[in-house]
Amino acid sequence: MPESFASPQWRITTSMFIEGCAYGSRYPSLIFNLQGVALNGEQRASLQQWLDTVIPPHRADWPLAPARPAHNDWENTLQDLLRTVQRLQHATAQAVFEQGNIQGMVGTTARCQVPTRVRAASALLRSVQLLLRCMDSWASGKGDSSGELAAALQAAMEELRGLNPTGANTPSFIKAAIGLKMPFQETPSLVHYGTGKRSCWMDSSHTGYTSHLGVQVARNKVIAADMLQRSGLPVPEHQLATDAAQAVVAANALGYPVVVKPVDRNGGAGVAANLLNDDEVRQAFDHARQFSPNIMVEKYVEGRDYRLLVFRGEMIWAIERVPGVVGDGQHSVAELVDQLNADPRRGDSKQFPLRRLPLDAEAEQMLERQQLDAGFVPDKGQMVRLRRTANVSAGGTPVAVNERVHPDNSLLAERAAQACRLDIAGIDLLISDISRSWKEVGATIIEVNNQPALGQTTTHHLYAPVLSQLVPGDGRVPVVAVLGAPAQSNLVEVLGKAISSRLQTVVGYHDARVVSVNDQVLKSAPVSTHDAAQMLMLTPTVGAMVLSINDLSLLQTGLPFPHFDVLVLAGNHIDPGVHADLQQALPALMRAVVSSCDGTVVTVKEAQLQINRPAEPAGPVWLDEPVPAGQLVNTLVDLVAETESRHSQEPVFEAGLTARRH
Repeated sequence: MPESFASPQWRITTSMFIEGCAYGSRYPSLIFNLQGVALNGEQRASLQQWLDTVIPPHRADWPLAPARPAHNDWENTLQDLLRTVQRLQHATAQAVFEQGNIQGMVGTTARCQVPTRVRAASALLRSVQLLLRCMDSWASGKGDSSGELAAALQAAMEELRGLNPTGANTPSFIKAAIGLKMPFQETPSLVHYGTGKRSCWMDSSHTGYTSHLGVQVARNKVIAADMLQRSGLPVPEHQLATDAAQAVVAANALGYPVVVKPVDRNGGAGVAANLLNDDEVRQAFDHARQFSPNIMVEKYVEGRDYRLLVFRGEMIWAIERVPGVVGDGQHSVAELVDQLNADPRRGDSKQFPLRRLPLDAEAEQMLERQQLDAGFVPDKGQMVRLRRTANVSAGGTPVAVNERVHPDNSLLAERAAQACRLDIAGIDLLISDISRSWKEVGATIIEVNNQPALGQTTTHHLYAPVLSQLVPGDGRVPVVAVLGAPAQSNLVEVLGKAISSRLQTVVGYHDARVVSVNDQVLKSAPVSTHDAAQMLMLTPTVGAMVLSINDLSLLQTGLPFPHFDVLVLAGNHIDPGVHADLQQALPALMRAVVSSCDGTVVTVKEAQLQINRPAEPAGPVWLDEPVPAGQLVNTLVDLVAETESRHSQEPVFEAGLTARRH
């Protein structure tokens, strides 16, 4: 380490990772105590200018949280740190749509909470430590004269990029869940949205309702084409080829032009279209073999390239994928390409919703076929093709055509999705004019995508309504947390049975002895509140939960969901565990549970607790008077019934999901 950082003024003194949701956050959290020195306004401005040159701009559809008010240089410096952490998360597509917060400040020390994904927590902590080195350097007036800090920050971002959520749709669905205030939990293989009976699994755009056999069919283009053809739907002729010579034979049998593509790859990987001779077929075959050993040769069909998105048997969106540029009568092809690539949504990696359109050898070949060059100025509305395929991943531009789709073409896409038994499908259609019936002008289905990217440019508004149809209500079930009940109390069990009887629903409950769903015991041993809540959250029949809190474990684990509905202050029977001073730990536990309750706090009269309510006006509603034990269960069941009514209401979207039709 350079000498300037040998005795850092900024450093993390202690840190912890909370796997669940804590203090109202919707994510797991890093919580750390740090020491530092305030940067003045000039130093902060200089540091931010440098960071702007190192950290890429955040995506337009992932805005940063607005700056929070601060009272002095120290608080301003901490807020800048937290906003920079969020910038790093956005720049590396971490799908964290919540800014960290300052939990407390004393002098030049502070306690901060930063939301994170479980998989990225360790890498994010290293990034925070690196940012503290940057603040040290600016506090001492050294800046980054050697470029070492910029290089280290680039390496840190590269590490975070390698820990991105899997699937192009996952960040947008998580963002939609945040907007809907819907609980979610990432696992190594999927995302669980919602709780109990109001929940659904998703892997990108695969849902818990996606047919496994349908996925197998759609992933093999030969099998999918056979299934579509058997269903009476139009598909191009094709033949399999095991080597380049056989591909040439197949191309001549089908008649030029042809398409060569892998049988089992999506996203345009390895696809070469509109091949005109044997040499091009050989080259295309060799290229396709880099992606898969299974290659097919297909008859090329002329037409404009459309992606029609089908959800639950209904077409909900349509785009045209433009494989080049569209003229304006003033600018050359090269200038139009530069204009496209200036769009901040375009980039060379998967974190960008659009890819850059290169003027490379493929583009030159496409121009040559059209007897054009990069200096040609196309007429207004004239399309100049620059790519063999129109896929967005190859540089194609998506243009919404939703309202132009002829009803027959919508029905064609819906039938294709149904033929492959897919609940979400992207149907790729070649047709000369999407506003005219395929029965009149002809059309060809060239692919059924079983896990389509819904799109992050023209269709970003679809994620929330799609998710809300997959997850009933607001994705929550009523949850009651009982704090500090005596060990011999059977309040949790009695309350669980009363809720089950009144609401006619399955209730999961947990106390110091057992985790049960109605009368079925899931575990008859002591279980932490977090682990019990997770068992019940993942049980798809559970319609309500009653959880006991009788120790301090929530301070280390949080809950698997960010909020619960009713907090019952039943006593002070809390096992301190390794904590020697329970009286110091209790206020922290109270703060944690109260900040996670967004409904009602009920105090049991017989508990005789002296509770200091938070001064903040926001937060849960506190009943004015403690409730006698004899009235407690009825009071709580009434509150749960009101909560259930709220959670069962479906959100309303102005645009809805259905495409407009003629």
